[in-house]
Amino acid sequence: MLNAHHKASRSDDEVINDLILELSLVTAMPINAGGRNLVRASAAATALGNITSKLDIKELRKFEWTVEPLVRLLLVDIDDPLAAKTAYAIRTLMNSRVCMTKLIETGGLADLAKVLDIMCSKRTTEMKGLTVVHSLVENLAICYREIARFHNWKLVEVGGLRHCVALLRYGDVTLQTIATMTMASLSNDLDICKQMFSYGAVKPLLNVSDATVTNDACMLAGLGCITQLCRIQEIAMRLVQTGVVPVLEKALHRHEGHNHVLMREKALFALGFLSRIDKLKAALCTQVMLDGLMHEFHTGTMGSKTTVLQLLLNVHGKYPQERGIAVNLRDSVLHLLKTAPWTTRNLCLKVFCVVYREVEDLAYFAHNGLIEAIFWVIDAKDIELQEAPLVALLHLCEHPQLPFNLIRRGVLRYMVKLLRAHDNVIQQLSLVLLKLFYLYNEEAVMKALPTDKHYLMSNNAYNPQYYGAEYGEMIQEYLQQAVGHRQSQDYLINQFSKDELEALALEREELVKLQNTFMEVDLDCSGTLSLDELKMLMVVLGEVMDKDELQELLEEYDSDQSGELDFKEFVIMMKGWDTRFGSGLTKLYNQSIKRGPIGKFSRSFKTWWNRDRLEEAMVQEAKERRVAEKNQKSEMKLAFSYADRLAKQREIALQLREEEKHHGPMHHNLADPDLYQMMTGSIRLRTPLGGFAMQSSSSSLPELLPPADGNGSGSPSNRLTGRRGSSSSAISHLTDEDDYGSFAEGASATFPRVQGASQSMKRRGSASSSSG
Repeated sequence: MLNAHHKASRSDDEVINDLILELSLVTAMPINAGGRNLVRASAAATALGNITSKLDIKELRKFEWTVEPLVRLLLVDIDDPLAAKTAYAIRTLMNSRVCMTKLIETGGLADLAKVLDIMCSKRTTEMKGLTVVHSLVENLAICYREIARFHNWKLVEVGGLRHCVALLRYGDVTLQTIATMTMASLSNDLDICKQMFSYGAVKPLLNVSDATVTNDACMLAGLGCITQLCRIQEIAMRLVQTGVVPVLEKALHRHEGHNHVLMREKALFALGFLSRIDKLKAALCTQVMLDGLMHEFHTGTMGSKTTVLQLLLNVHGKYPQERGIAVNLRDSVLHLLKTAPWTTRNLCLKVFCVVYREVEDLAYFAHNGLIEAIFWVIDAKDIELQEAPLVALLHLCEHPQLPFNLIRRGVLRYMVKLLRAHDNVIQQLSLVLLKLFYLYNEEAVMKALPTDKHYLMSNNAYNPQYYGAEYGEMIQEYLQQAVGHRQSQDYLINQFSKDELEALALEREELVKLQNTFMEVDLDCSGTLSLDELKMLMVVLGEVMDKDELQELLEEYDSDQSGELDFKEFVIMMKGWDTRFGSGLTKLYNQSIKRGPIGKFSRSFKTWWNRDRLEEAMVQEAKERRVAEKNQKSEMKLAFSYADRLAKQREIALQLREEEKHHGPMHHNLADPDLYQMMTGSIRLRTPLGGFAMQSSSSSLPELLPPADGNGSGSPSNRLTGRRGSSSSAISHLTDEDDYGSFAEGASATFPRVQGASQSMKRRGSASSSSG
């Protein structure tokens, strides 16, 4: 009884230690099939497996020293049931990373691979059914599955891929599921995917991904492997030839089971990778596949809807049913544009620009809230992330009447805002749109632009030619289409007044022909002809002119001295083109003098004679350009650099204080435009209290600098703080510590929460005065 009581009172640690010792002793001595050591080893392995299967990961760490004895015990006789029990014990230990590392370091993984080599080559017929071989292989396959999560290349090096493919071919559903899960973990590395293909894993994976011959877990893991294989173009093409499309169609229409949503998502991902290959796009667009895509877009998750949109972009123009599907999805795309995350909204805008090209679609989207959705995206997103919304606006301008609608809805305000972007693509797309709207409503564009930006609309201003690589061709196409619509509205002819048309004495048909010629030669759609475009016009007319002659021609008809020909000047030039040299003998004489060798010599001599003046003009122009660039950089620093803005504000404050000392409180010099802008503009300044104050841009100058009154509001410090006793008063920065008291008093009137701080500032100011 005492011995029994002693056994019952033993702790679990003592029992585990005895088992480890027993296992170590048994494996250290020879084991034969009929000996006592075999029985002891079998009992120890069974007991150890039962205990470790109930422990958590942290508790399994103490069993790392049993890994090597168990592997030695496994190799004694793989045909004995003891091998299956030992494999089960090893399998339970693989839940611990410590035990797994110990197995690899001691060479146990290679020993497991040797056992599976024997089973997969000689015992394939015994892998199905409740046999000892099946139990042994199942436990070893589970070890593979756990090791593949953390040591994928270690598993590949010992032949793990070869064993998994053999299990897919000869194993039952259980072994196929475990092998497929192992390969799904290994497929995260594309180099391993290439080795899968070389081991012939494509056909077995397609077989186990069919819901009719396997279970949900195996099918989901198989679809995961197929998705990864589809990322490699060469393997993807082989997959399509082997028959992956019917498998993906079945998965896309699966709506039952525990993992049917994940299965459909995996199928969508695989289709997304396949749709990037041009040779496979037509093969993917079967009616069954398209029906599955539509169902998933209307009922699936947000990720599924995003994938379907990308698929539609990839296969654009590759299937005849595209128009019907596009019409079916219009309302859903509009809904996503208003409610989806940013990435999905950008994708919806791309779909709108690529798929919806009909005028009917443009009108439908504009009428059902697309314009407001684009404006909301521009307001909510960072100014540097606006490429897709800008291209969408340009696409809307393909409709003949929508540019007028956009201008009425305030699009010019957003374009002016985006001109301040640092990204060149955003800046130039905004400028392209402004130039396009300038063709429709010149007055509204000039009113919306700041005065310092009016030069962008001038004839000799810089014309943007750089567009984003993703949208480059589309932008050119949209722009030409929009300008073509404007041309059909005869907007150039409408620039002439009734009196001007009577003075020209040209028929309507002649003006239309001149307009068409002008639009064809105006390659940059700027509304004017540059010197290069004028040269192209001469080629069209069959004239041969050198550069100097072209320059003379431009100067002759450029009445506003802009350096380019607008449409009115072009019409005047073309009207008298045939008679510009006179007629008869006079024409022959003038042509010989102006265009022959004499004319060429005359132009060359004139250039040589005026070379000094021309060089001075070029030098002066270069100087003015450098000064303008320097001023522009200074303006950018003041606009975007807090340190420069703060230094400028301090300079203004000191200037005001000096003027008060010499001229009195009412004589401030506000002739400096920078001073006026800094004092009346919206400036965010750091206050001496450590916070920030926003100076209202709508406050007028008399309110900012009020006259002195009985309450002392005209004192220098109160004028600088702008205190008027109301919550809307502006606060400016103070530079001297002597003004802290009056500043804090003004701040407490504006912000009641700083009243306590204002009292401390007043005491601090009085202490500073007494020390002075």
